[in-house]
Amino acid sequence: MRTAIRVRGVVVVAAVVSSLLGGLPVAPAGAEGELRVSASVAGGPFLVGGEEPIPVTMTVTNGGIEERRLWGRVSNVEGSPFHVEGAGWRDLDPYGDGAVFAPGETRTYDLIGHVTEWAGQPRIRIGVWRPTPNIPEIAETELTFEVVPGDLTDTVGGLVFTDANENSVADPGEELAGLTVRLAKDYSPIREAVSGADGRFSFADVPVGFYQLLYEPLPDGWLLPYSVSVRADGTGSAADVMVRARRPISESLRASVALDRKIYTAGSPARLTVTLTNSGRRPLTGLRAGCDRLGTLFHLLVTQEAWGELAYEGPGATVQPGQTRTFSVAGTVPEHAVAFGVLSVVCDVGDDDLYLDGAADAPPLYTKVRSNKTADTEGVVFHDRDDDYVVDDGEAVTNTRIGLRNVTTGRVTADATTDAAGYVTYTDVPVGRYHAEIFGPWAPLNGVIAIASDPYTVPFGTLRVSPTDGTSGTQQPAVRSTVTGQDGQPGA
Repeated sequence: MRTAIRVRGVVVVAAVVSSLLGGLPVAPAGAEGELRVSASVAGGPFLVGGEEPIPVTMTVTNGGIEERRLWGRVSNVEGSPFHVEGAGWRDLDPYGDGAVFAPGETRTYDLIGHVTEWAGQPRIRIGVWRPTPNIPEIAETELTFEVVPGDLTDTVGGLVFTDANENSVADPGEELAGLTVRLAKDYSPIREAVSGADGRFSFADVPVGFYQLLYEPLPDGWLLPYSVSVRADGTGSAADVMVRARRPISESLRASVALDRKIYTAGSPARLTVTLTNSGRRPLTGLRAGCDRLGTLFHLLVTQEAWGELAYEGPGATVQPGQTRTFSVAGTVPEHAVAFGVLSVVCDVGDDDLYLDGAADAPPLYTKVRSNKTADTEGVVFHDRDDDYVVDDGEAVTNTRIGLRNVTTGRVTADATTDAAGYVTYTDVPVGRYHAEIFGPWAPLNGVIAIASDPYTVPFGTLRVSPTDGTSGTQQPAVRSTVTGQDGQPGA
């Protein structure tokens, strides 16, 4: 017997205590409802396709007098199939160790699920179960919620404008004509349109779902958002998307970073100072720091709380026209930095990651970390005449001495000479970041050579060079490697 309660279009059904689990009979949860489950879905209608999260709030109560170890379960009764993310179950993970409920204990779970394909409006059962000596005990609730029918279509369109006055509004005269706009699914273009004299574009009869708008870069430094996400749900709301072009914030914002020491120990505290200057005519608001976007193991560790106003997940800082502000940030040198011999601070500051190319990049900072670790590295040096990044016949740079200059100390720490095939090998080099210094008529095109100890040792692979005017290289015997001491002289 079920009792249904309808709330804002969502049907919540009281706990089902008799069902089938894996084709087996199921024990009732107790005549007095010892094991109880209730659940609800907020919002909707939801889009089909697995991209839109469907939030389910489920409450589980162990009303009995004994401890119970429970696992979550969900099943589809009819309509579009519904799935709950494995991690979303938390300790109720159907493939985990189960959640232990004390007598009388109640817990509420915020689950996230998805409907991956359209097969009618969904009706599901969701709840918990546990094995017993005879037959499984189960308690579950039946839910319905609304999804957008997958056979509907919609119109996707909008207006492209250049926001010259930075007010985030499309004012008269700011319309951008002649821009090719591409409608993409999973970032793969499927259709394209060109904005008219009024800046508008449109795509008709688009199946409901999530899409992206893509476009080519604009001239004269104008920035369009990296992409614009569009939710086409059949209501027409996707027909008036605003696509805003803006000036790079770096035109008026200057950022720099500084550390409180020139050398650190792994695991030690470090104090970072961030300086922001607004040279523009308008206040800059919502400024946040984005750091270590490539995910290195030797970047300064800073918590969101320590970032303060500049926290990436916060509302951001404000810098008035003509103002310079400094921010003091407490951080920690990562333990892994000892394997790399360096601490890095690589940050940008902006107000919107959709316009990341226009953020103010602080000059990257690299500081020495104490380490007695060394490593080997090797690779081939070549003049890439055809710019194909492949070492072709005749491109190897042979019999040329190349030194490694540490970026944090400025010293040439090692040198070696290329062999007849352009290969060069360095052994027992102190870990760190190095620039190649070529003793010959060549200039390196690569940025840095990073040397790290195991398990992070990776050969530098290739070093692309270009010819220079003037000097000629000093030729050395092939493949001779020398490690120098702290004073720049050859080591013992």
